[in-house]
This record gives sequence, structure tokens and C-alpha cells, in this order.
Amino acid sequence: MSKFNTFTASNVKTLRSELQAVLDKYSVVSNVKLTVDGIRYGSDTCNIKVSAKVLSGTVSASGVQVSKELDIMARITGLTLEARNGRRLTDYKSRNTKYPFIYTQAGRSYKCSEMTAKSFFKN
Repeated sequence: MSKFNTFTASNVKTLRSELQAVLDKYSVVSNVKLTVDGIRYGSDTCNIKVSAKVLSGTVSASGVQVSKELDIMARITGLTLEARNGRRLTDYKSRNTKYPFIYTQAGRSYKCSEMTAKSFFKN
């Protein structure tokens, strides 16, 4: 924990990272995703905007939080959510009819069609 006498750009950056770390710990326990959105500061005051979103997903067998839509579509199409060949199915966007499935590989996100998802993640 840092101690501040005045708010400067570097102090606010430090404050943001420390506050986000505390909010991340609380997010795990409360099933609510908390993020620090914006900080406005003067020399002696600071206004912090915090957003909260209820995590409405389910937890897969590997302990990863996934959306309800992805969980339902994975069951309907017979896909597994677990990592295969370095790929992990992470999201489903129902409004995107051409490439509704989102997967990650080596830290990068990619979108794919249902046919491609079936070839990568079929049970």
C-alpha cells in the first residue's frame, strides 16, 4: 500500500493498480466483475469511477468462468470447453451469425464459424 500527500499522474496510476488488485480479489469471492473505469484528480481530491457486472456464467470442469450462451451452445453442438492443441473456447456471440464462436490460442483471441469450432472442439 502506498501513502499519498498529493495526487499526481504517477500517484494516480499506482492508486489505480492497487485498487484494481483489491477489486479483483473481491470479484472472485462475490461473483461480480469490478473494474476501475476512470479517475479524475486534482491536487488534493480524486474521483474514481468503478463499474460492476454480475458474472452470470457457469464454471466449466477446468474451473474457468464461461458465459451461459457459450455453455448452452457447447452442449447443443457437442463441443468441449477444455483446451485442445493450445486452443480454448472462450465466448459465443449469438448476434454474429457468420463467426459466433471465440477461442483463444497463445494469448490471442480468434473468431470462428460453427463448422470450424466443431473441427477444433468436438467431443
